[in-house]
Amino acid sequence: MLTLLALHAQGTEAGSIQRSAGLDMRTGDATNQSRTVSVGDLAAANVNTTSLGLVFNISQPPGGGSSVTLRAFSLIFYEVNDTVLFTSNFVAAQPLVLDQVGAGVGTAGWLFNITFSAPDAALFFGAAGNRIGMVLPDGTPMLNSAGGPDTFYLIPTPGVLSLGGVPLLLALRRPRRN
Repeated sequence: MLTLLALHAQGTEAGSIQRSAGLDMRTGDATNQSRTVSVGDLAAANVNTTSLGLVFNISQPPGGGSSVTLRAFSLIFYEVNDTVLFTSNFVAAQPLVLDQVGAGVGTAGWLFNITFSAPDAALFFGAAGNRIGMVLPDGTPMLNSAGGPDTFYLIPTPGVLSLGGVPLLLALRRPRRN
């Protein structure tokens, strides 16, 4: 698992991990665990164009709510020089009420499958220094957080699917160029 965006707030959560001037830039409720992930990091974790997934792990404190509402997020794909190659946006037709699957951080989560066109895959995975960032926007924040750390991880999907406990599989919209 490669942590991409970890958020920690109560009530609503929004934030980002983006790339600028060779540095990771966190905004909003993003914690210090948030970081952009390079193609080199993905390759070391055996993640490639046919196995890339994003897991959303809800971790609410005991006595807090066990569900959050997720409406939208974006993945940003950067070149080595921090220029945006393209973005991939997830926008739910209706807000998704997602239940906490297991207790604790990293125990189970909700899987979003990421697919690429052949040209976009070649473009992004063609350089080890290319990176992925993420935005959960202020305009459509996650709702009903009870203050636990909610984390988005990049993973190789076949390994997660064989573990079980992954109750949802959604496809992100095809990446679009900026």
